[in-house]
Amino acid sequence: MVGTGLGASQGVLIKNAESLERAHRITTMVLDKTGTITEGKPNVVGITLFNEITEQILLTYVASLENKSEHPIAKAIVEYAKERTQP
Repeated sequence: MVGTGLGASQGVLIKNAESLERAHRITTMVLDKTGTITEGKPNVVGITLFNEITEQILLTYVASLENKSEHPIAKAIVEYAKERTQP
């Protein structure tokens, strides 16, 4: 618990204590290019729609839901929505 708290204070999100305990066995790590590692913060790079909803409506909904959250992923979603919905 101390490790997850210390990680969070430094911007490292850890799912649970078990994940932290298992991390010492990691020999290979594959990273994506969303900005989480390179910029130190999550960044949405795209979305995929699977039904009749438009991108505009989806972004309006998700930004409304995440707007008050301080979670780094929520902030990334809101920022992406702002960028995509500005005239």
